[in-house]
Amino acid sequence: MNAKPLHILVFAHSATLSHGGGRSLHELLIELSTRNDIRLTVVTPGYGSFELAARKLGAVVLCLSDLVPEVCFESLLWCADEHHGFGWTVHPTRLMDCVAAISRSLEERPDVVYTNTTVCPLGAFVAARLETPHVWHLREFVDRDFGWTFYLGKPGTYGLIDTLSDEIIVNSEVLRQAVLPYLQENTISTVPNGPLADAWLKIEPPCTPEKDAPLRLCLVGTIAEHKGQIDAVEAVALLNRRNIPVELHLFGDAQPDYQAKLREAVKNHGIGNQVHFRGTTADPRQALLEGHIALVTSRLEAFGRVTVEAMATARPVIATNTGANPSIIDDGVTGILYDVGNAEHLASAIERIYHDPAAACQMATRARDQSLTHYTRIEYGRRIEQILRRAAATPERKRSIQALLPHLDTIAHGVCASISHGQIPALAKRTETLEKSWGIYLTRTIGRMLGLA
Repeated sequence: MNAKPLHILVFAHSATLSHGGGRSLHELLIELSTRNDIRLTVVTPGYGSFELAARKLGAVVLCLSDLVPEVCFESLLWCADEHHGFGWTVHPTRLMDCVAAISRSLEERPDVVYTNTTVCPLGAFVAARLETPHVWHLREFVDRDFGWTFYLGKPGTYGLIDTLSDEIIVNSEVLRQAVLPYLQENTISTVPNGPLADAWLKIEPPCTPEKDAPLRLCLVGTIAEHKGQIDAVEAVALLNRRNIPVELHLFGDAQPDYQAKLREAVKNHGIGNQVHFRGTTADPRQALLEGHIALVTSRLEAFGRVTVEAMATARPVIATNTGANPSIIDDGVTGILYDVGNAEHLASAIERIYHDPAAACQMATRARDQSLTHYTRIEYGRRIEQILRRAAATPERKRSIQALLPHLDTIAHGVCASISHGQIPALAKRTETLEKSWGIYLTRTIGRMLGLA
């Protein structure tokens, strides 16, 4: 008699594949869908490329926009930037309305619930309501990379993440160190993303410029302030003054205000013929292969996805010396690190490759070999599957979660009440008020539930 398949309920925070988090989740689903003993149900905010891809893999897909059409998904996030997030707070019952709607829509109780992002607690509340083990995958800093503020403050947010999770996954050691002060160490597993599979595994030779042709610099990723493309534009201007022929190709969705800022800088420097805005690409690998050098200018990345992908294409990589990049790149051996925000330093690194293409090719070859060893989709899927099965096999949930189950509505109201403080305009004052009010709430309300206060 065949064993019952492991039923995994997956919560996605985006319906598209335009961002790294959605692409990493899709890669995980590809691996899990090959297992005959795994059944997937995926909850998405609505319809889009990720939703379609999940269906093609055979997953049952529940669109929140169908289940609870009156709820805007952004109103379920517990963080936002100071300009856009605070108008999304609607009604304190919206979170539990979604929990109830999802619970009713399931044909059977899942064996484990998996949340793919830090920014939304919906999956954790569904898992608690269903009394099902929950695995929370943290992929971002939120504050330090996106510039967003947790409505509840970091202690309150991570306190709930810790309480409502049986296992926690982070995608890099630098992120682990950032969240460790707020979490129990024995619940955290570090699993690097594994973007490399299929065409990415093809061995590409290093690429050097044709004689008298400009050096092509490629930068793939959302065109946004936190991605730091301005460094590359300024570096091109510096190299132009040094008579070093370069072209910069920018691939990715663009935030209009930031793209306008970049275009203005390009115009002011007189380098319009050297900087090309290529728009969204469905094939980042091909975009990277067009270049001689790959640039990663992000201010801070919890995991350097584009860094790894560029290394796999055997292109010399120049990346910022922040976030996970220093743990991926051995400076001067498998790539070059530059001081974040320092266009002069970036320009010098590009010039170094321009004058010594042979050494650059050797560096790119070493980088390709390293990336294909450590960042494959197969290994990534295997390790997360292992964690999901371990959580599902836990005989009983954490005592703290069991104590919270009867009080989920109260907690949701407390979360929403704290979020309402987001209307305070001054960022410092808002953060202080949120952390104080949520700390009192945690102590007086949840503490009583757990028998701790």
